[in-house]
Amino acid sequence: LAFKNSFANVRRVEFGNRSYEKIDSYKNLDELIAKIATFSYRKLKSECLDLPEKIFMNHYVEHTPEQAQRYMELKEEAMTQFSQESMVSSTSVLTTMMKLHQINCGHVIDDEGRMVHIPSNRIKGLMELLELIDEKVIIWAHFKEDIRLITQALAEEYGDSAPVHYYGGTTTAERALNLERFKRDPSCRFFVSNETGSKGLTLVQAPYAIYYSYNYNLETWLQSQDRNHRIGQTKNVTYTSIITPKTVDEPIIKALKKKS
Repeated sequence: LAFKNSFANVRRVEFGNRSYEKIDSYKNLDELIAKIATFSYRKLKSECLDLPEKIFMNHYVEHTPEQAQRYMELKEEAMTQFSQESMVSSTSVLTTMMKLHQINCGHVIDDEGRMVHIPSNRIKGLMELLELIDEKVIIWAHFKEDIRLITQALAEEYGDSAPVHYYGGTTTAERALNLERFKRDPSCRFFVSNETGSKGLTLVQAPYAIYYSYNYNLETWLQSQDRNHRIGQTKNVTYTSIITPKTVDEPIIKALKKKS
């Protein structure tokens, strides 16, 4: 309560029959910083380590006609629903954006809970990127279906030994084996993972990382970058985000960079 009164600007929000206090912004930050300064010590990684550069790039892929139709249908449906509600929760908006992002990736869960695949250029865009790279690559994906599709496409193009995965569907024994193979086996070029692999791992064997799909979690975004940008990395690290232009992909990436 003392913190809220001293450092937060709060307003009461009505939500149906309920209400709650929401922090709109913060105040007296200089005073807060002074209070915690004696109990904290902060150094940025850039101040402590002499690491190579991070290079950020975008790779754009267009919708297929089927994707464009599905995307507009869902977008119009959501806008109609939101316009009829007196208050729209952030959860509803984010859920809609994630569904739109799923469509960009070529799949979506229908109202009956079934996985529906949509013809997509996303895998093709990924393979175009990989044709230009002759080194090891980390491929980050948010959706489990993406990991399955990516791993399958890589195995078909480069051979079964080329990709390994590291996510919730990978057993503990498989994780250890896949991690070791990626580090030691020259034929294993692709490490496909989601937030499961975004913390704690050292993957400096790969000077490239590709974001195939993504979410709003800033910690996952930053931690995933550090898997191959850490002590032991001697090359500049290139991070490429696959984006469908004029869709939710662009504001998601923009929001992540703004949060940084």
